[in-house]
Amino acid sequence: MSEAATRDRAGEGHDRAAAVGTGAPAASDAGKREQPAADKTSSDKAPGDKAPGDKAPGDRARADTAQAGKPGARGVALGKYITIDTGVRLPHLDRPTALAYGASDSRTPTEQVFVLVCDPQVPPRLDALHSLAKLRGVPLMIPVDWGPVAWGEGGQRRYAICYDRPVDPVLAPVGGELPQLREDQLIERILRPLFRTFRELYARGLTHRAVCASNLYLAEGGNGACLLGECASAPAGMTQPAVYEPIDAGQALAVGRGSGALSDDLYALGVLMALILRGQDPFQNSDPAAIAAQKISKGSYAAIMGQARVSLTLMEPLRGLLCDRIDERWSLHQLEIWLNGRRQSPKQPSLPTKARRAFNFQGRDYWTAPALSHALATNWQDALRVLSSGELERWAERSLADEKQSKQLAATLASAQAGDGGDDRALARALVALDPAAPIRLREFAARIDAIPQALALGFDDRDRRTAFVEVLRSKLPQRWLEAQPQQRPDHPQVLQQFERMLWYIERDQPGYGMERVLYEYNSGWPCQSPLLAGSYVSEMEDLLPALERRAEQDVPDSAPIDRHIAAFCGANMKPAPDRMIQGLGDPNPANRAQATVTLLADLQRRYGPTQLPALCEWMARRLAPLTESLHNRHVREKVNRRIERAVKSGSLAELRAAAAGSDLRQRDQQAFAHAKAQYAQLARDIAWLEEGGLTSPASIARATRSVATAASAIAAGLIVVVATIVYVT
Repeated sequence: MSEAATRDRAGEGHDRAAAVGTGAPAASDAGKREQPAADKTSSDKAPGDKAPGDKAPGDRARADTAQAGKPGARGVALGKYITIDTGVRLPHLDRPTALAYGASDSRTPTEQVFVLVCDPQVPPRLDALHSLAKLRGVPLMIPVDWGPVAWGEGGQRRYAICYDRPVDPVLAPVGGELPQLREDQLIERILRPLFRTFRELYARGLTHRAVCASNLYLAEGGNGACLLGECASAPAGMTQPAVYEPIDAGQALAVGRGSGALSDDLYALGVLMALILRGQDPFQNSDPAAIAAQKISKGSYAAIMGQARVSLTLMEPLRGLLCDRIDERWSLHQLEIWLNGRRQSPKQPSLPTKARRAFNFQGRDYWTAPALSHALATNWQDALRVLSSGELERWAERSLADEKQSKQLAATLASAQAGDGGDDRALARALVALDPAAPIRLREFAARIDAIPQALALGFDDRDRRTAFVEVLRSKLPQRWLEAQPQQRPDHPQVLQQFERMLWYIERDQPGYGMERVLYEYNSGWPCQSPLLAGSYVSEMEDLLPALERRAEQDVPDSAPIDRHIAAFCGANMKPAPDRMIQGLGDPNPANRAQATVTLLADLQRRYGPTQLPALCEWMARRLAPLTESLHNRHVREKVNRRIERAVKSGSLAELRAAAAGSDLRQRDQQAFAHAKAQYAQLARDIAWLEEGGLTSPASIARATRSVATAASAIAAGLIVVVATIVYVT
């Protein structure tokens, strides 16, 4: 559903022209780009990170362009006012997981807008769109409208976000040279505008997580402020080049960086300043692991700036923003003080404490625990052999300067017995003890603690990713990570409780729970991944039943309308959660499962509509055979079937449920059946008695003879009395 479409932009007072202008991008700007941005993040992924949406983005663009050229396919509606012109591709505005198209807004026809059509496998930040749309007066690309749109053939739906089209070119395309700016230009055109943007984002509890030269628009020459690009078309941090990420985020998979904190955006701002001053990216062709290794060994400032010279004026914010220790990194308040003219001495980098002697691994000496931890994590199999040899434990006891860390590492290694070739759990725990600031790492899995559910979601179809996620929970790695932190935060108990709840869901292998429940419970706004809803992009409960109705109109599948994904999606998004109905979906009795299914569907229609769902009712009616066949009276079954037919025509799932599972009707049927069973049992006993000679046995004959004699005697006596009485009277 389009949330922003109901707003009247004319009454919002949003001065879009002040932020992005009204002109179209220059043709020369489009020509400067060598490739769409969708192809530009492959070099920024950690090894083994196969992020969805990165496969053949050029093929997606060609396919979308081909579709756009078909007659009648050019105009696609987004909400009430936005019309996407699918025949106008804007590759210079592409994002790594979204393709840009021209669009128009009927409310402001003189202003140019464009739309980003998101990759269906990489959902946008739906939880951030509402807050972003409320921002005013900041140089940030603000969403105008958003929602699912009909895209391509076969009823496919994609998520689209509309923005005002920027006038200025991007600061530097991926792989391109950065412009040289004077010190005053850097401060006035970039630092001050981004400071205001961060302040407004922080006030609303948001992070941008896409601050980089390829997502910043700045006019060539002139004195205008920059425009920070959009940040909602992909999960937070996923598309950010690794050089802009702090060390811990750079060590994680691209899908495991997460929303992070304001300190991450401030660090990215420091990197942006450093690269502009250098005029190039020294890590342009480096993989994320190599970038993180350089930052760990030298510190971020030295690794990025190298031998480049910088004035004392700018050295202060550079060193402050590029501090690798979060507690020493500049805050928004410190940046504001500096912008207001108050100068301080530049911070000196805080490098990890060196050990008494180096640890040799793969022919290289490592003098610090974080550097060794990073090397072990990026060479897992060799690290397992080192772990099983006992060398790491001996080095920690004899060489680490931090006695507390040494004891913790020794205790961790002693608590886990390594098997043949080492033990994954023991190594993962050892990495946490060596470098508590690093992400949680297990084989190819690496994610910040707050991004672990997001890493699962973006790799849900990857069996290895799911296996690693379960292993992370079962081995209590999040708990170990929290315990290892030098400073405990007030939210740590809540985080710990969340992971314990995740494990509880996973251990319940029934519809509505399991991995699917974790997927939707801890990834707000994540679209339902059910195969029954393929291409429908259902991220809100109001869209679920209409999507199932469209699926039923195409052809009725030979399965129930509710599978594990839909059950978990309902459990996570319906408030209050329909736990009792969901539990019935796993009942071994087919009749009970059918009743639970139709009951849940009826409740969905009651809460979210629409009022008529004839195709879905027909689909569900076919699945009610076990329920109707459980009725014992043939006439009652025929009556129920007629009622079901009427309910299907009405399109009401509530009527369908009442017709098939009416409690009064079923209760009377059960009572009548119980009475019939009792009668049948009595007749069966009588027949068995007769067949066993009950009437012809001596005992039965004697009993019958005595009964007859007694009756005959009584009759004779009565006759005698009557005759005697008559004689006496006469």
